[in-house]
Amino acid sequence: MAGSQRDPFSDHSYGYSDESTGFLTVSGSNLDIRGHFARQDAALPLQGLLAETIEKVIVPRLLLNFGVDTAAVVSAISAGTQLDRDTISGFCRLVVGADSRDAFRFVEILLERGVSVESILLDLMAPAARVMGELWESDLCSFVDVTVGLARIQQITRQIRPYGVGNLDISDQKGAILLVPSPGEQHTFGLKIVEEFFLRDGWDVDCLLRAGAEEIAAAVADKPYDIIGLTLGGQRLLEPLRSAITLSRYHSLNRSIKVIIGGVGLADYPDLKTLVEADACVADVNDAVILANSWVSKPATS
Repeated sequence: MAGSQRDPFSDHSYGYSDESTGFLTVSGSNLDIRGHFARQDAALPLQGLLAETIEKVIVPRLLLNFGVDTAAVVSAISAGTQLDRDTISGFCRLVVGADSRDAFRFVEILLERGVSVESILLDLMAPAARVMGELWESDLCSFVDVTVGLARIQQITRQIRPYGVGNLDISDQKGAILLVPSPGEQHTFGLKIVEEFFLRDGWDVDCLLRAGAEEIAAAVADKPYDIIGLTLGGQRLLEPLRSAITLSRYHSLNRSIKVIIGGVGLADYPDLKTLVEADACVADVNDAVILANSWVSKPATS
């Protein structure tokens, strides 16, 4: 039913539309970009017009309707400061909003203002996906909103992939890695972030978001991966993780395959590496890439 309801992403009341997925502000004037263009001098260069439109129309609209302060996000990320809950919630509203382009426009503005793709992935996208998951688990957000929101976050992640990356010849790839969650793991967006980091670093990456131990073993039996990267999200997944690693080592085409573990479950098991017979456990994606590179680095030849 249409009407006013509490916005789960903040302490403000928003209206919900049955005709579209997402939250729309009840009050506040929406800025009409067409009217803005109609008032411009026709001689103004297109690039300048677009820049002015971003500054005078799009950015204020994002702040007014969704509470997302572009300047504050740029400043916080540049200073290495974690974005606060209100900012992440504002981005969540963009993601589930009626206009699917709003969230991508916002990310484009961040890129134009010098924020790196890596920072956007780690400091904005991953926390937003986590907040949406928390709201769903707390029954504060509908399944439809979360599904649409996570799909849009993944779409934006794919769209920004080319930024700052040149064409990589396949012969220059550093190695091959298979990324997969522990069998039974439901939260997989973090693994997509890891995938992006390895792709941007020049790796051949395959990512399976739903696979049992046998399927993982079949994948490494079909292709000589250098590394398997798995995530552990909770205690109930420890045994499936151990089984997946054991089967994969047995069936792998690469008899020297390495296994690296990440995920929030690391905090529960300080001795996880020994428990599941992995080669390493790494909590930070940058550290994972550095470690993987050290495993496949070839000695310099004179």
